[in-house]
Amino acid sequence: MKDVKATVNLLINIVMGVVLGITGQVLNGRFSLLALAQSFVLSMGVGYLIGTYLPIKEAGDKVAHLCGMKEGMGEYLISTLIVAASMVILITFFCVFVQAGTAVIPVFLHMIGPFLLVGVIAIEISSYWITKIAIQICK
Repeated sequence: MKDVKATVNLLINIVMGVVLGITGQVLNGRFSLLALAQSFVLSMGVGYLIGTYLPIKEAGDKVAHLCGMKEGMGEYLISTLIVAASMVILITFFCVFVQAGTAVIPVFLHMIGPFLLVGVIAIEISSYWITKIAIQICK
């Protein structure tokens, strides 16, 4: 099961790297393949570390249970929402910190809304399929 969890974490962060990288390019108003690659690598690296060392999935499950959700679609949606929002906020903050330096707070506040929107939607849509793919890879 640990291999599946690590594979899901890797695949989710690949999705996050692409989605957040493209969103950053759109917010920046111009497209650069080099900037997209830099954003992808940074986002994926930060996200993978967060997903590996912070119990975000467990926190999402706990919040879903506190909301009275039993196993099923409701629990899955709430848990995934908590995981996605937590990941997007942390990834965005650390990436903006690295890229913007002392301007981290105003840049972060400017970017977090669109990043949350696209990040949460991307994870809600892709996490089911990513889990299925990870299970197949780890067989």
